[in-house]
Amino acid sequence: MAKLDAVTRHAITAPIFDKTKLHRERLVDEIHANIPRRLIAVAAPPGYGKTTLLADFSEHTDFPVCWVRISESDRDVFRFASILNASLSRRFRRLQNLIDLDKLSGSTPEALAGVFSTTIDENVSEPFVILLDDVHLINSSNETTQFLDAFLEVMPDQVTVIAAGREVLGARGCRREGRRQTGAAAARAGRGDGLPLHRHADAPLDGCGCPPAELNYPRVATRDRGRSPEESQGGPSVPVRRSDPGRRPQWTG
Repeated sequence: MAKLDAVTRHAITAPIFDKTKLHRERLVDEIHANIPRRLIAVAAPPGYGKTTLLADFSEHTDFPVCWVRISESDRDVFRFASILNASLSRRFRRLQNLIDLDKLSGSTPEALAGVFSTTIDENVSEPFVILLDDVHLINSSNETTQFLDAFLEVMPDQVTVIAAGREVLGARGCRREGRRQTGAAAARAGRGDGLPLHRHADAPLDGCGCPPAELNYPRVATRDRGRSPEESQGGPSVPVRRSDPGRRPQWTG
């Protein structure tokens, strides 16, 4: 893997979890319980501990994590793709040099997403997490949100995306959620445990088509992998741990 510049290295390096801070076990467990789903969205205003929660999860999970710290520069879809590619390649050395973005210059966001999906599916069998921080910075980029919308549609089942930001990821993708089984879960974190729960009895979560639920900040919403309503009634399935001996990692349920 070519030597990374300082900006890219920072963008794909998870922040160190400060062990002097409270380990939010319930929220981390909630994320783990929803890992079999396609998308986990964490949304909260500034200062409510989104990045700290993600660092907490990274510190306390057995799943491989590919971290992407998003900046305003990632509104350029090829810049975002280069950061995602660098994060994937750092975590999985077998992916190094397999995606040549120079040769893909001029590709549509949908075609680009297809290349990432196919490359991952052919070379990574174990379940893992792509963690996107500050997704609100790219919600105004048509091309980058098109890429992510397309990737979420075609990505292999071993991938879960966790997207955190001040807004839920990708307005267009959220509107499509009405065609899928989705869930919303209460979450309490950020500035202590004294925050009141707010009931949004008639309104969906940020207009994304999620059913009404009791929410708190950071709030967590999930997007299923197209499971049937009968399958989803029992809650999220549980993945085989990558450390289980003698078994190929796979989603179960």
